[in-house]
Amino acid sequence: PTGTAYSIIANRISYQFDLQGPSITNDTACSSSLVAVYEAVRALGHGECNLALAGGVNLIWSPKHFVAFSQASMLSRTGRASAFDQAADGYVRGEGGAV
Repeated sequence: PTGTAYSIIANRISYQFDLQGPSITNDTACSSSLVAVYEAVRALGHGECNLALAGGVNLIWSPKHFVAFSQASMLSRTGRASAFDQAADGYVRGEGGAV
């Protein structure tokens, strides 16, 4: 169907909420949300707009990455994230979204 490409999701949201001005989708892998916030702050600082929304979403659509990470022994055996802790025993994936 038309209009379902990931590349135009920001435009669909802008249209739905009647938001005016630039509407940008970026995909920079793990840094996409940070890049969105950076671009919003940059646009505000340069006077390109007086209000900006920045958001990010991570959805796990398929188990293929879990399988690959498991085969590489990268996943936490406890299922808990313990970043920067001596108890850390691997990687934990998660879904989320924020604006």
